[in-house]
Amino acid sequence: MKKQLFKNLSTSLLIMASALWLAGCGSSEQATHSHDGEAHDHDHADATTTEVMGAVAEATSAVAQVATETAYPLKTCVVSGEELGSMGEAVSYEHEGTLIKVCCDHCLPDVKKDPAKFVAMVKQATAQP
Repeated sequence: MKKQLFKNLSTSLLIMASALWLAGCGSSEQATHSHDGEAHDHDHADATTTEVMGAVAEATSAVAQVATETAYPLKTCVVSGEELGSMGEAVSYEHEGTLIKVCCDHCLPDVKKDPAKFVAMVKQATAQP
């Protein structure tokens, strides 16, 4: 369910980014320019670049929120076993594309010392339904 929601939000973000690209000139006035050697006019009365950028920002925020909620499978620190957030904001570390979260700065050196061990823990938790 969450993966489908993330996919839908990602698709929406792509559509909105395309709309921004198609909006073209970045102005609310009519402008003539060319793409691939063909000159043409844009009438920006339909959707201004600012409106499209606002929509893209909203979609980006929604995608980031879903990714934050669904991407990390563990609720506890991989080093200490303490609940993430129990010692302040969790500390994030990325190793070869895998996000690893620990409860505090004191646990981070252990992760850096043997990241493969903790990557395996995260991947195992991700694989569980």
